[in-house]
Amino acid sequence: MKKQSLNKKRIVHILLGTVGVMLAAVCVGYLASLMMVSSSEEDVSYSREEMEELASSVTTLKITFVSFEKVWDMAMEELIADFEEDNPDIVIEYEIYNETGLYEDVVNKLYARGELGDIVELTDPLTYVQTGLLTTIPEDVKELSSTPFMFDGEVYGVGSVAYTTGILYNKAIFEKYGLEVPETYADFINICETLSQNGVTPLVVGGASRWHLAYFINYFYSTMVRSTNRAWMEGLSPERDTSRWDDAEIISMLTTMQELFSSGYVDGTWYNTTDTMATEYMAAGEAAMLFSSSMTMSDIKTRNSDTEVGWFFLPDDEGNDVVDYLWHGCFCMTQDCAASEAKMEAAERFLEYFYSSGVYEDFYNRVGGMPLVTRRTEVPNTIVYDEVYAGKSWVMARNQDLTNATLPQDFRSYLFQEIRRSLMENLSAEETAQRIQNKWESIREEHVYEEHIFEDENLGN
Repeated sequence: MKKQSLNKKRIVHILLGTVGVMLAAVCVGYLASLMMVSSSEEDVSYSREEMEELASSVTTLKITFVSFEKVWDMAMEELIADFEEDNPDIVIEYEIYNETGLYEDVVNKLYARGELGDIVELTDPLTYVQTGLLTTIPEDVKELSSTPFMFDGEVYGVGSVAYTTGILYNKAIFEKYGLEVPETYADFINICETLSQNGVTPLVVGGASRWHLAYFINYFYSTMVRSTNRAWMEGLSPERDTSRWDDAEIISMLTTMQELFSSGYVDGTWYNTTDTMATEYMAAGEAAMLFSSSMTMSDIKTRNSDTEVGWFFLPDDEGNDVVDYLWHGCFCMTQDCAASEAKMEAAERFLEYFYSSGVYEDFYNRVGGMPLVTRRTEVPNTIVYDEVYAGKSWVMARNQDLTNATLPQDFRSYLFQEIRRSLMENLSAEETAQRIQNKWESIREEHVYEEHIFEDENLGN
């Protein structure tokens, strides 16, 4: 977790706490310096009385973000600093979580302690809507987003930026051993074998975090389960009851994953490798490939601009690229925020600023994402866009993989945990599948299958 506490925030808190005349004078003086506007013609400043009035009306807004990349942290920190400079009556307290494990687990702990804040970026808003934690998004904000999260006809969240998943590879290593981008999954395995025979680590995996395994889990689910039964996920519901976690295709999926991880193609200590470490290994040229998000390319370039990184979508056995376009997270407002008119206004202003022309373009360009707004935006001019997105058509896909919002959070956490354990200990795929099925049977009757809407969004052409 990265916790940011700005000097301005601390000083304003002292003033609002009214701990003494001397400290209040210091605070007012500091705020005055913040409000000084310089131009070529004149300097405009505020009187002491005006600054005291401003200090008494400062609104503190707490925001919780999810982060998987260093470049996201840096871009968001600068965006917040710029917003505070333009809005001196609002102070942002923000926390960027990039711990191992599932982000939802962190959110649940914050919720239990009453520390979630006013705006929270969620990867799965449904549970929090159902428990009454979230309030609806203001009209002026929801009109900005092309990907609203809707439940029961109301908008409870707006997508931040889009990204996709695939294989990042070191171009110099591929060139050294005469390797080409694979056309089938068998080609990919042959590449891994060639690299391994030459003493090169084919794949680095940030397996210390369960969520990182979602890249592999979703790929194999897409190619070995959903490819033959697109309604498999819907079949889990008690009403349909046509799918089981110990189905033959699930067992085959788990077996294929185990073969990959036990073959010597994955770095030997993957289960202790954090996502940050995996990115650093790629930046340093210590591994040939990394299955990650498109945003990681920007992260690698930030760490080492000399490393030439390429990209390919991991193909299936038939030579079809498996493309999964997702969103980084969903900005939601809590009921705690709604309880304060001042906080709601501040939250609305922040989100309007985030999506505003110029600010939003700069942000998604820096992090290597794609826009999720209703207005027309400029085509990104970045190496990530050239390598990953240019010339392709895609659709924002949701509820089509094993990290989707139709699965209960507790079960999804258990699912990732069991698959990770099976890969670490090379456990029987049949036994792993049976344990997962037993867990599902114990909770599925309690899970409410509510209709919630994620409209598919065309992102490019």
